[in-house]
Amino acid sequence: MKYRSDIDGLRAVAVLLVLFFHAGFAVFPSGFIGVDIFFVISGFLISTIIKNSIEAGEFSFGQFYLRRMWRLLPAMLTMILFSLIIATVFYLPSDYAPFLKSIKQTILVVSNRYFGDETTGYAAPDANSMLLLHTWSLSIEWQWYLIFPVICLLVSKKINAKKLKLIAVVITVIGIYITYHYSYSHPTKTYYFFAFRLFEFMIGVGSCLYLSSMRKPHVLVQNFLSLISLFAILFVGMKGEIILGYPNVYTLVVCLSTAVLIISGANAGSLVNKCLSFAPLVWIGSISYSLYLFHWPIFAVLHYLGKDHLPLRIAGLILALLLATACYYCIEKPFRKPRLGFIKSLFYLVIVPLLAILVFMPVSKYFDGFSYIRFGKSLNYINHVLTSTQLKNRQKCMNENVVGTDMACVVGDKKSETRALLMGDSHSNQYWNFFDLMGRDAHVLVDMKATSLCLAVPNVYHSDLYTYKGAYYQVCHENVKQYYDAIRSQKYKYVIISQVWENYAAFNVRYDVDHKSTRAESIGVIEEATEKAIKEIISANAKPILIKTMFAMPKDFLTCFYEHYKTRSEYIPGVCNPNPNVSDNNWTDKMFSSLQIKYPSLIIVDPKKVQCPEGICKTEINGIPLYRDVGHLNDYATSEFGKAYLKNFGNPLLSVNQ
Repeated sequence: MKYRSDIDGLRAVAVLLVLFFHAGFAVFPSGFIGVDIFFVISGFLISTIIKNSIEAGEFSFGQFYLRRMWRLLPAMLTMILFSLIIATVFYLPSDYAPFLKSIKQTILVVSNRYFGDETTGYAAPDANSMLLLHTWSLSIEWQWYLIFPVICLLVSKKINAKKLKLIAVVITVIGIYITYHYSYSHPTKTYYFFAFRLFEFMIGVGSCLYLSSMRKPHVLVQNFLSLISLFAILFVGMKGEIILGYPNVYTLVVCLSTAVLIISGANAGSLVNKCLSFAPLVWIGSISYSLYLFHWPIFAVLHYLGKDHLPLRIAGLILALLLATACYYCIEKPFRKPRLGFIKSLFYLVIVPLLAILVFMPVSKYFDGFSYIRFGKSLNYINHVLTSTQLKNRQKCMNENVVGTDMACVVGDKKSETRALLMGDSHSNQYWNFFDLMGRDAHVLVDMKATSLCLAVPNVYHSDLYTYKGAYYQVCHENVKQYYDAIRSQKYKYVIISQVWENYAAFNVRYDVDHKSTRAESIGVIEEATEKAIKEIISANAKPILIKTMFAMPKDFLTCFYEHYKTRSEYIPGVCNPNPNVSDNNWTDKMFSSLQIKYPSLIIVDPKKVQCPEGICKTEINGIPLYRDVGHLNDYATSEFGKAYLKNFGNPLLSVNQ
């Protein structure tokens, strides 16, 4: 097809938006919309190429995919190799293994599904150091390439051009409807998936189909529409807090604006065409693919090392530009023309890299990510301790084992007829080793039930942080109801509640599902509902046990703790825990004291008694960190705390009072 410099200029706008967003420049807090521009451009260009080939009677699936492979894969494989070098130098074994898995998913063009499952959301903290996160869009591109040519060829043989345009519009509208339906009902699940991006490609297809039949508008109209469209894209890019539920109405604005720019840009005399054809922009557009590939691993490793302050981010941009330029002129451009046939190209560009990573992954796992070679004896020992104490079933039982007792989700004396129930949020799930020890010592089977971010007190409603605008957490409410149904059956001698009590003050806790509670009202409801829970437990002939919140992980503790391994610097014990003094000034402490007075049979277990002896809180024991993430103790910690608690304070499953 005829080369259009304005489309390269539009690519430059897209990649610059993404770069400034990932570099953390506040002017474009929604610069991720650059990917939507790429999708529309791809829909336009690929449909134009296929349409022209079919009309000329020259279309070949083999040639189409052969050109796509050589256009995209050499540069992508170079970027993966670059990322592998970065990961091998800096990434700890616990992060190295997921990175290797992401290589496999990227080569299989399903990394969008992988990152959709592995992250809480795009641009979330748990995603910002994933070196291949940006390949989610490349996987969607390939999924588009695999589906569209087949449909296009089948449809073109039986349907005339007029009907084809109508079908394209219908598919686009259906795609928009599906996307907006799910972006509202499942806002955290739509960002990465092809089905919710289909309409973006189809808007590009529509631009191709309608461009040839459109009358050339007056130059003033053309300039007005294109300027408004360019302004709309920049406006959305500068607008904050639009990512939840994305793709959304802002996506539609960006995609339609891109389509207008593509159509109006067909007239070389238009104002925006001249602007987008500005030589520096065209050059950036020509290297935009390599720039997109190489910029993110640089920023990801800066995030990982905690070195993402402004001067380094600017240096990262410069390095990305240099690497992209080198990749474009040394890899991307020279290898763009196919050098081998389809089968050999598939073998060398896909199968060989895939086999290489499939062999490398188990070898790396066997040697613990080569931790001894890369980081030395100390880290190897830490990993051995954490791995040997890690419980396999604990995470699997989260949000499961709601009804009845699943023997895979119990600890303690599994043969005992005496039973205890441990319920709460994910913080109850962290105490498996603690209560396994207590249960075995007291000959009590402990049934573990936990629902993430769920307050386990009866007859209340609260917000669901997983959904758009914190809607009512239905799963939590239903699970808790079933927990208390089991309690009323009187099969438990002990009922233990463990959660981060303090956090729920901000969760809009209320008795009426439609009520909006203030923080003070939420606290009042929590206090009343907790007392009701104790009454229900006692009336079911069980002993209530409340677990207070442990000493929370200091901000960025794990990053700080492991930083000296990543940077090969000296570690100073205690430096990552700057405020180790225990504080008991939370509203929950008054609640626990009041409940203890009212209900003498109530047992209070305070993990800080063993975590913070003499008021100084531990974040590591024998050089082993006690946290597995920002909000949870690891299994080694709860094992050590269990031993210390049993020795110094006795077993709460045997005590009348604590």
